[in-house]
Amino acid sequence: MMKWTLVCRALPASKRPCPRPGRLAVLPRASGPRLLHAHAGADAPDLRLANIRNIGIIAHVDAGKTTTTERMLYYSGVTQRVGDVDSGNTVTDFLELERARGITIQSAAITFNWPLAQNCPPGTQPKTVNLIDTPGHQDFRFEVERCLPILDGAVCIIDSVKGVEAHTERVWASAHEFAVPRIVYCNKLDRDGASFRKSVLEIGTRLKGWPLVCQIPWWEKDKFVGVIDVIDGVGYRWKSERVKTRYGPGELEEALSNSNRDLLEEMRIARQRLIEGLADFDEAVMDEFLAETAHIPASLLKRAIKRAIQSGDGRLIPVFAGSSFRHIGVEPLMDAITEYLPSPADRPDVEVRLGSSKHPLGAVLGRNDQTKGGRDNITSVSSVFKVFNHPQEGVLSFVRVYHGTLTRVASTFNTNLMVQERPMGIVQISASKTQDVQELSTGQIGAVKGLKKARTGDTLVTTANGKAVVERLRQVRIRPPEIPPPVAFLQVDPYGNVAAQQLQAALENASREDPSLRWSRDPKTEQFTIQGMGKLHLEVSLHNLRQKHKIDALFGQVEVDYKDR
Repeated sequence: MMKWTLVCRALPASKRPCPRPGRLAVLPRASGPRLLHAHAGADAPDLRLANIRNIGIIAHVDAGKTTTTERMLYYSGVTQRVGDVDSGNTVTDFLELERARGITIQSAAITFNWPLAQNCPPGTQPKTVNLIDTPGHQDFRFEVERCLPILDGAVCIIDSVKGVEAHTERVWASAHEFAVPRIVYCNKLDRDGASFRKSVLEIGTRLKGWPLVCQIPWWEKDKFVGVIDVIDGVGYRWKSERVKTRYGPGELEEALSNSNRDLLEEMRIARQRLIEGLADFDEAVMDEFLAETAHIPASLLKRAIKRAIQSGDGRLIPVFAGSSFRHIGVEPLMDAITEYLPSPADRPDVEVRLGSSKHPLGAVLGRNDQTKGGRDNITSVSSVFKVFNHPQEGVLSFVRVYHGTLTRVASTFNTNLMVQERPMGIVQISASKTQDVQELSTGQIGAVKGLKKARTGDTLVTTANGKAVVERLRQVRIRPPEIPPPVAFLQVDPYGNVAAQQLQAALENASREDPSLRWSRDPKTEQFTIQGMGKLHLEVSLHNLRQKHKIDALFGQVEVDYKDR
């Protein structure tokens, strides 16, 4: 069992030390068709915005991102069975190559509601969670980084056996660059060699923040059976994937007094350390701490935690525990996502590029209010963060709306390409499954069908009655992607002019979906050079080319410039 006092003393003294709630019950499951968008009506846009969570899952490869996501889909009622990575039947890793290799290759967007409606306190409604499961392999880092800017929060998953790994640090640094609020989930605590203590220490030293431990593992001898929420003082013990026991504060104390008094003491110490650390960053907690309040209310601590991580500076890092494969801790993690990670309304206004200068989008649109046509001319502003050829729907352009409402029939103006396109509809995505929707409002994420030219990083603007975008706003761009230099190369020699034209068309489509895949064509030799972010990146890209297009060509070996890596 981890000694929490030792963890606290081992961390740097310059940093200072989070949570959520379940009696024996069969967990209710949602069923039947549901509208995945916010439950508030159109007459309550502020409430609708506050009920949205745009969240990403980031981690090193094999930390358990997809397994965790599959459990979330199951408990929220989106799926009726639990997908398994090893069995190749997951919802988010739905591509053939992903299932064959057992890894996430491209980011997958899913939408679900949490908590379940029957579990919401009176007067509250479920939150709409737009969650993006990202790849963990470093060759697909660009896939992660093009999604990070559109997120309002992220869950970083750590393998408790391996601790903080190299790519964990890379994606954490990228999230820090975009000031994305984060929490950490220590996964695989049921495995041999797992150490919560080591993971917490490495969170502090390698992720350079103060680990705010919100949960501690519940051990019975050497068996991991549940988690203890140190803020609410409640415990959760799992018996199966749908059956768990919730121990209230009194019940938990009685249970641990009879079976594990050391763990009861660790829970008390952990809460005290959390309060001490949080007091350094929050005045309300500091006031209670200095007043020597006997028991600081859990609600006050939770509000303080949300305030402390909202800026995305990573100084405080809420830590949660679990084993997603055994379902332990997943539901409390989902509670933490909706409770601690911010809504779009809590985040700063997005910064846009207008010519050579940068401004908040609201300021740009506000200034436009004084020009002819007025602000009402702009009905929506959104950013394309991913283009994907969906197996059933065709080419989809994933967007996040930053202003107004994007309707399914509104003609869009692409400020990067200076072209006008009319979409064929809007869908909400749960990986390979889609649901048609009429519109996307501010803060929402969805996919636009039928845009033939939109690329990752493009900005789309719609206007009232299809009017022309005012001249000054035709240059508005939301965070164009920065593509790192390639490190892997491959030569392809097509057999004949027809094959060369086919290859060029295929590469144009592939690079539109994945801008980090670049290519060039030698006009004299007709040889193509394909460039990517790593050996696996090019192997996957070539597999997709061969699956979609029967190109008669000689493909060379992938060469990696290791010196540049």
